[in-house]
Amino acid sequence: MGRTRDFAKVANRYLDYIRERAGAKDTQKFQRKHAIDIQQANAHRPRTSNFILQVLSILFEFSIDLGWRTDNPAKGVRKLKGGDGHTPWPEWAITAFRKQATPDALLLFELALGTGQRAGDLVEMKWSDFDGQGIHVSQNKTSTKIWVPCTDELLAVLTATERRGIFIITNKTGQPLTYNGAAQRLNRTAENAGTRAYTLHGLRYCAASRLAELGATDAQIAAITGHKARSMVAKYSSAANQKLLADQVVKLRKNGTETKRESGKLNGK
Repeated sequence: MGRTRDFAKVANRYLDYIRERAGAKDTQKFQRKHAIDIQQANAHRPRTSNFILQVLSILFEFSIDLGWRTDNPAKGVRKLKGGDGHTPWPEWAITAFRKQATPDALLLFELALGTGQRAGDLVEMKWSDFDGQGIHVSQNKTSTKIWVPCTDELLAVLTATERRGIFIITNKTGQPLTYNGAAQRLNRTAENAGTRAYTLHGLRYCAASRLAELGATDAQIAAITGHKARSMVAKYSSAANQKLLADQVVKLRKNGTETKRESGKLNGK
């Protein structure tokens, strides 16, 4: 039952996406090629693309049960390969996005990068959660309650942002965005910035990686991201930890070379 509830929670994130693109269309005319079109439109994020197809397939199975269709056009479409579809944003991509971002897109971006939280938690953050230095978060996935200190960049954006309603991330009329709406807001700027290969969830990955590069322990990173499983923290921080260790090797080599030179001078070589 727990796994079923978790699947339903995640699936709900993609229902708005499907409604916006197919909700008003005649499902009788939906063909396999349309399922493939949706897949390819999200090919830059393979995991998300595969999950959307999975949700579509489930919906069509219900259609068969209800007698609306006799087939499932999303069934059997080959999944995309590409790992989990989320990688940390490199510095060039962060710089490029910031240069192209509108105020609304920049707020979402800095909130994601500055807090390291999941997109579902970002869209539920309220101004009352912000205390001037950090944000109180009650994570949906784990029910963990944490306080996350803001980065300087996030504090600057929050200070400059007009408060349209009780939620921090909203549309022009002050209504909160959905998970899918937030992803679309990011993608619109990403198109112009050339950063479509990097996702909203990738900013969470990036936040953890940056902390690891600063020398934060897995426990300290988990205190910010709210992860309960240390294996997930290790996944996010492994690349940064490897870089730190490699940098230490470079320093050891440099120190060793300098020591040999000094030793050679003392020995008259």
